[in-house]
Amino acid sequence: MSKQPVPWTVEEYASYLETHAESTTYLEATEAHNLKWNTNRSPDGVRKKMLRHGIKTPSDHFKADPNADVYQSAFESDGNRAVATVSDRMPRTLDELIEACNVDLTVWKIDTHKVNRWGNDDNPNFQVKAKLSKIIPDESLWPVLQPIDAPVFTKPKQNISSNKDGLFTTMICNDAHIGYIRDESTGKLIPTHDRKALDLFCSVAESLRPNTIIINGDFIDLPDWQSKFPVGPELARHMQPAIFEAHWWIRRMMAIGAKVVYIEGNHEERMPRALIANTQAAYQIRAAGDHDEHPVVSIPNYLKLDRLGVEWVGNYPNGVYWVNENLGAQHGDVVRANSGGSVSTAVIKSGESVVFGHVHRMEMAVHTDWNFGKPRQRMAASLGCLCRIDGVVPARKQRNNWQQGFGIIDHESGNGIFHLQPIHISNGRCIAAGRMWQGRDLTNDIARDCNYPLLKT
Repeated sequence: MSKQPVPWTVEEYASYLETHAESTTYLEATEAHNLKWNTNRSPDGVRKKMLRHGIKTPSDHFKADPNADVYQSAFESDGNRAVATVSDRMPRTLDELIEACNVDLTVWKIDTHKVNRWGNDDNPNFQVKAKLSKIIPDESLWPVLQPIDAPVFTKPKQNISSNKDGLFTTMICNDAHIGYIRDESTGKLIPTHDRKALDLFCSVAESLRPNTIIINGDFIDLPDWQSKFPVGPELARHMQPAIFEAHWWIRRMMAIGAKVVYIEGNHEERMPRALIANTQAAYQIRAAGDHDEHPVVSIPNYLKLDRLGVEWVGNYPNGVYWVNENLGAQHGDVVRANSGGSVSTAVIKSGESVVFGHVHRMEMAVHTDWNFGKPRQRMAASLGCLCRIDGVVPARKQRNNWQQGFGIIDHESGNGIFHLQPIHISNGRCIAAGRMWQGRDLTNDIARDCNYPLLKT
């Protein structure tokens, strides 16, 4: 049978308040009170009673109370960003967190905070966790972002011929979201993209040798180039390795001998948007003598797409690459909650056949119009993604209705017909061209070739 706490009398409570006001810690106040009233109360029990009665607790009471072993507070910073936490068996507020961790709100701003609870009613635990960033960042702590130092790429001879039936082949992938989450304990960079899925796409392309490869937007993630959603320190300052790795994958695609087209997505558009909002003086600035080149601060320049011979299609969300005169590829900006909803909207809205990304789902819809008594069909298809779908990619929620995949399009040129084959990826495998494919994790090869050891497993 558990020991019941001894109730407080009105006189004892009033006496303790006087002792509390004259003391510097709960340990000191409780010892003085027990001596005066011949009780055996614990500092942690006294602290909880004060909180229930609305008596605010100074932060030094928390830290100096050795018996309150359940209470823990921590403040971890990498210089410009920080995470503050306070844990206890009693519910805590953001104000108490700020006080317990001695957060200087003239230096730090709260980006986001969350109250967590676990355990049962008899043994509850509470935690308040806040992510912070410096109001005035220390610029010396940010890494200097550099474009790829890439030599001129010697492309193999491009495959421009059709097959014996006059057909061309185009392969298309969407939404790799190349980026990372830093493991705070090891410093290693955990990818938000799926390297096995990317390897599957490239391996199938190396076998089929398509005429064209389309990178259909959001190939790179750029989480800290936006202000719509809070970004914790584990997601910040990873653009440099993302540029190195994205360049590595594009070079592999170029080596196939296909024409490679890169369509701007909403995540690539984060960069010019951020410049317009925060640094207009740098927007659209080009280097001396490079009037016809891409702006200095731009994805095409950082990835050196011109040196690789990659065709850039900008102007999101309006940028379109025409596979032939009857099928366009664009990143897309239509999102509907339910499976099939996005393509059902797009097939009506677009007025023409289109393949798109953005929604990270495998969907297809076909619609028939009648004009002067003749049927005309058009199609809309979303071809999944090459990012991870296990909740790692920063999003509104962790459990998303996403699927991995890509597309193979056989088509005539000009005003010809086309056939789209969606390729679904499941657990690092896919079936394409009549055979089974197994994706490989090429992490160590990428880290070696990019000379970036933190990418290693």
